[in-house]
Amino acid sequence: ACCFQPVYSPPAASPASAKTFKNCTELRKVYPKGVAKSVKAAGASGAKVNRKAYNENAKSDRDKDGIACEVA
Repeated sequence: ACCFQPVYSPPAASPASAKTFKNCTELRKVYPKGVAKSVKAAGASGAKVNRKAYNENAKSDRDKDGIACEVA
């Protein structure tokens, strides 16, 4: 009984895991200039590049330019 591992265990939450934010106000608390899916998409916007975070919050990329919640 010492070494039994369950077949499935939910992933532990970690700071590195991507989070889905309720809205851009919440996202900008972590990413003040928005979050971009790539360096190319970020360009000179100042948005932080984080593909996982972008993918979790792509609904907030209204203009589909690869940056969610960018500051105009």
